[in-house]
Amino acid sequence: MAEGAPRDPSQVETSFTAGAMVASIVIGAILGGFIGASDAASHRLGDASEITLGIVGAVAGAAIAWFTVRRRLSTANRLKRWCRSHGWTWLGPHAPWGRGVVDFESAVRASHVFLVPGHWGDVLARDDESTPALWAIRAPRNNDSRKRIVGHLIVHVAGSCPDTTIVPADRAGLLPKLDGRHRVEFESDDFNRAWKVDSRDAARAFERIDQRTIEYLQSQSLKPMIEFIEQVIVFRFDETDVLSDEGRERCLAWCEGFTRAVPDDLLVGASFIARP
Repeated sequence: MAEGAPRDPSQVETSFTAGAMVASIVIGAILGGFIGASDAASHRLGDASEITLGIVGAVAGAAIAWFTVRRRLSTANRLKRWCRSHGWTWLGPHAPWGRGVVDFESAVRASHVFLVPGHWGDVLARDDESTPALWAIRAPRNNDSRKRIVGHLIVHVAGSCPDTTIVPADRAGLLPKLDGRHRVEFESDDFNRAWKVDSRDAARAFERIDQRTIEYLQSQSLKPMIEFIEQVIVFRFDETDVLSDEGRERCLAWCEGFTRAVPDDLLVGASFIARP
């Protein structure tokens, strides 16, 4: 990690202590009571109603805060255990930039595939010298329940490929406008119908996405969005479970297979899950 970079959070599991429990209950009760009483006052329901709704709000707020804090600690501890077993570092629910390992930020900010209008969920980092990577959860900002939580794997590549998106055709409409990119057509009509490929350099992209890559994409049940941008690949999984350990491992295994399907001079087959 570069000098001056932010420190990674502790990888030691955190217990839900009596102090944490009391603090969460007190804070939740205060906030809940204030909201309940304020709501009663805004509707001019009278002093008795203000007191009643204040008490109800305090009880509800305390319960919600207790449950939220306990659940959050449990999730963080589970992720820390998984990271220790598989060679990753837990960074928590915030932007992972500035750690000094690899500059992922500029590529991700320019990406069309990365879910930008959203909130950070848990981020995991793999500081492998040959293939550094980030696993990042993003949640849509609005409350549209039709939009799933999205998982991204962001991987540094040693080879070069023109900025290119490879997206399932039925989800291409989710991307912003791809200015300066051109549709790339391949010899397989089935592939052209199933996937939409756009690149700043269509001729070079045609060479980089070879028959082995096409066969891999066509043979898999998972269909993530993929983007080569600068020296990074961004994989976006939004049609599958990305929060459980099993779901994450399924996505990472898919990406391992993809790294073995692209030309070796672009990205040598990577391993994202440390195995005994």
